[in-house]
Amino acid sequence: MTCIVALKHKGVVYMGADSAAANEWTSISQGDRKLFKRGPYVMGGTTDYRMIQILKHGVKWPDQIHNDPDRHAYNITELLRPVFTDLNFAALENNKASAGQFLIAWGKHLYNFHDFQYNRAHCGYESVGSGYMVALGSLYSTAGQAPKTRIKTALSASAALQGTVKPPFHILATG
Repeated sequence: MTCIVALKHKGVVYMGADSAAANEWTSISQGDRKLFKRGPYVMGGTTDYRMIQILKHGVKWPDQIHNDPDRHAYNITELLRPVFTDLNFAALENNKASAGQFLIAWGKHLYNFHDFQYNRAHCGYESVGSGYMVALGSLYSTAGQAPKTRIKTALSASAALQGTVKPPFHILATG
C-alpha cells in the first residue's frame, strides 16, 4: 500500500512518504498524508489510514522524552495500546494484539513500530510498506548522498518497481 523511508544524518532524522492508497484492484494518489509531525515526533504510517488518523489526532503525545530512547519507545507502545483498543483499531487474535506498522522519529532516534513491538536498525535507515525492499536497497546504494536526495531516490525507485507506491512524495525532518 505504500512506502515510508527514513534515515539518520548528523543528528537529524529525515523521513519521506509516498501518496498511494491501494487495495487488491486499484492504486491511486491520495490527498491525506501518511507523514506528519506532532510536537518533537515525525511519524509515517502504513497498513491503514484509520491508524494514521489515530496517530495524528487520537493520541496525546508526551512532551517529556525519557533519557533512554529504548525506554521511551516502550512507553510509546504502552501509550498506544489503550488508544488503539478504545478506538477499535487493535485486533486480538490467538492472544496477540496487532495494530499496524509505522515509523516514529524524535531527535536523532528512529524506531520501527509493528503490532506493539518496536525495533531500530543499526544501519541508520529504515523503511516500511509494500515498497520497503526496493527502498532499503536504494538507501544502501546511495550512502554518502544528501539525505533528501536519498529519500527521493528510494521513493522513486519504489514507485517505479511497485504498483502500490505513488508520488507525490513528502519529506519531513526532526529538529
